[in-house]
Amino acid sequence: MTSSKVNLRVISQRASWIHEMLKALRDLPIHDKSRFLANKHNVAAAEYKEIAKGLLEKKILQKKEADILRKMAEYRNRMVHFYHEISPEELQQICTHNLGEIEMLLENLTDWLKKNPKKEKEN
Repeated sequence: MTSSKVNLRVISQRASWIHEMLKALRDLPIHDKSRFLANKHNVAAAEYKEIAKGLLEKKILQKKEADILRKMAEYRNRMVHFYHEISPEELQQICTHNLGEIEMLLENLTDWLKKNPKKEKEN
């Protein structure tokens, strides 16, 4: 890893965001297990790849799209937990060949939201 200048503005922004997320977590009923588990929003997607399954079940994504999102979630988990195993060549390969999939998913999800504004609030 090469050293570079520390960007205090970026660090400050990230720290502020972390403080906001910590406050939001503290606002949850975390000390009352039954209340916490009773709210489906607190436990709906125990794993990121479950989000793809849920979007497929709700017919928001097609099977091919859900498979791509599931693979993305699996890779995200790998990056978080096994980051030391990911080579710069592998990242370059993904950036070269897979960015279109991210753009396609984003476009399809935003199109769905535009076509289903009321369902957005229900889901």
